[in-house]
Amino acid sequence: MNLKVKVWIEDGNRNFLFGAGKTKVLTQLDKTGSVKETAVLNNMSEKKVLQHIKLLDDNVKESMVLRIQGQDETKETVYLLSVEARVILQAYEILDYDVKKYAMQRFAELYKK
Repeated sequence: MNLKVKVWIEDGNRNFLFGAGKTKVLTQLDKTGSVKETAVLNNMSEKKVLQHIKLLDDNVKESMVLRIQGQDETKETVYLLSVEARVILQAYEILDYDVKKYAMQRFAELYKK
């Protein structure tokens, strides 16, 4: 038997905010600065990446994704995570690791005798 554990965070209205997938997308968006590149890396549409950003804009008080508009129409908008977003994502990654580690230990205690 194997244990599978997923950790995600919802707001008070049960709107999904963070999980492993969204964290991966946001981290890559911060690295690439590009919705297009992030979409390609995650095998999803640019629209889906923008939906992730909009969800955060609508449901998180802090500004999570900063948009830096190109100087002219030939330059794309650059997307970066705010400091608050990086702190929240780092906290999520720590929580995810800790929950999974504990779950695996407890699973071994209960089922791997």
